[in-house]
Amino acid sequence: MKGEEKKEEEEKDKHQKEEKEKEKMKKRRWGEEEEGKEQEQQKNKENEKEKKEKKGRVRGEEEEGKEQEQQKSKENGKEKKEKKEEYEEKRKKGRNTKEGTDSNKPTGPNEAVCVPMLPLQILRVRG
Repeated sequence: MKGEEKKEEEEKDKHQKEEKEKEKMKKRRWGEEEEGKEQEQQKNKENEKEKKEKKGRVRGEEEEGKEQEQQKSKENGKEKKEKKEEYEEKRKKGRNTKEGTDSNKPTGPNEAVCVPMLPLQILRVRG
C-alpha cells in the first residue's frame, strides 16, 4: 500500500510540475508578446514622426513647385498673347492687301491648289 501511495504522490508531483512549467511558458510567451507589442508601438511612433518630417519637407517643395508653375503659366500666357496678336496682324493684312497669306497657295504637302473653273467651251477640242 505504501508503494502505491508513493507512486500516486509522484504522479501528482509530476502533473503539478508539468502544469507549473506550462504556466511559466505561457507567461514567457505573453511577456514576449507584450514586449513585442511595445517595440512595435515604438517603431510606429518613430515611423509617424519620420512621415511628418517628410511631409513638412514635401510641403515646402510643393510650395516651391507651385510658385514655379505659376511663373511658367504667366510666361506661357504672355507667349500665347504675342502669338495671337501676330496672327491677328497677318489676318488683317491678308484681308486688305496682298501682303498677307495668299489663299491660292498650298499650305501643306497634301493640300491642292485652288484653280478657278474654266468654261467647258475652251476645254473642247475642235475637230
